[in-house]
Amino acid sequence: MRRRSRGFTLLEVLFSLVLMGVLLTLVASTVLLGQRALAQADHYAQRLDEVRAAQDFLRQALQQTLPLQYGDDGLDDVFEGRSQRLRFAARLPAGLGGGIEWHTVEWLDTPSGPALRVRFESRPGQSWGDPQWLLRGVRAVQMSYRGTDSTGRQTDWLTQWPWPRRLPRQVRIAAEVVGPVAWTPQTIALRLELSSPAGAP
Repeated sequence: MRRRSRGFTLLEVLFSLVLMGVLLTLVASTVLLGQRALAQADHYAQRLDEVRAAQDFLRQALQQTLPLQYGDDGLDDVFEGRSQRLRFAARLPAGLGGGIEWHTVEWLDTPSGPALRVRFESRPGQSWGDPQWLLRGVRAVQMSYRGTDSTGRQTDWLTQWPWPRRLPRQVRIAAEVVGPVAWTPQTIALRLELSSPAGAP
């Protein structure tokens, strides 16, 4: 007499279905976590590039600051330095066309959020191109300056440069930015040393 083949019981089928559901849930969760980690890595890399680009631009521009007078109408200021705004003359990078332009870097609280902006002028009141956003999502900015005073002594860090007719020796830019990438405070030395008190108060 032959034995009749024995099939799966209902309990075994249900157990297999439950086990398959658990495995599919684990796989789906792993894929979802991987996608989130990839998106976070992309966001971090993009933000890192934005912060580095802004810092590189500021460092290169300030290192090439020139002691040019702002205007031909008797206004002989060559540098304006405040806590959230600075203005100086420097050569534009070759990628932006080169040439010497006045740079105004300022922190603005715009409707779309606080940001760092730069605008260029060929001469006072004559804009060169449109203002450009250096970095968005900047909660706060603190610019400070160090050089020599009217007696030739080294100053401490000042939140406002009080001698606009000559250049400071160093500019420090600290900022608090939104996102996973922190802004490392920059201390930028001006390559052109013209901070001696001779000829300017």
